[in-house]
Amino acid sequence: MKKTKFHLLFTILMMAVISVSLTSCGDDNNTIIDEPGNNATSELPSQNEMAKLIAKHVKVNATYLNYYWIFKVESTLHKDFPNRSLEFGIGHGDINGTTTVSSGYQLNGNRNQYSNYSEYYDSNNVFHAELKCPIEFYFMFGKDPQDMESFSLCAAYNKELHFIYEKGESNWTTEERQRVTKLKNYLKRYEDEVLANYDLSLEIWMDKRKSYVIGYYNR
Repeated sequence: MKKTKFHLLFTILMMAVISVSLTSCGDDNNTIIDEPGNNATSELPSQNEMAKLIAKHVKVNATYLNYYWIFKVESTLHKDFPNRSLEFGIGHGDINGTTTVSSGYQLNGNRNQYSNYSEYYDSNNVFHAELKCPIEFYFMFGKDPQDMESFSLCAAYNKELHFIYEKGESNWTTEERQRVTKLKNYLKRYEDEVLANYDLSLEIWMDKRKSYVIGYYNR
């Protein structure tokens, strides 16, 4: 069965919005490239020092569900570094010796069409963050060269699927049930490539100058 006008318009609109966001994301100050051996970071903690502190102060619950990696973080690391800027981010793999890291609210895009990052401090001054990495990010950040057509289509399918999910399955129409099956088939093609090749990590950025890996996922 052909797509309804709603689904066609939804996909076209999503691709247009995502394209605008991508143009903006490239200039976002929170898109950071890790450059090992940078002398400007020599006064910051070493990788070994930070590994011990991360083990002591940081807890991560990582899951992969419905075409998203979801990281739930609890941290008291800021108590040891009260005068440092600390940001949690997604490392998108190693391309030509560099790792692109999307940190903080940069994961939400400049126009906030995503809800891929949130944070808060609880009553005990424990920092909590949730970071979501949808599979389409692989085609933008983790593949060389970038495949923007695949990124746009995968993102549109993923957003449409979750738009239907949010209605609750008990409220789905017959057409939406059929559409969910089609969307999963479309996304499976992208997911197979992503799960085979996407070597993402969770990282901490200190003072926007040096990254420390918390863990690798999908290895």
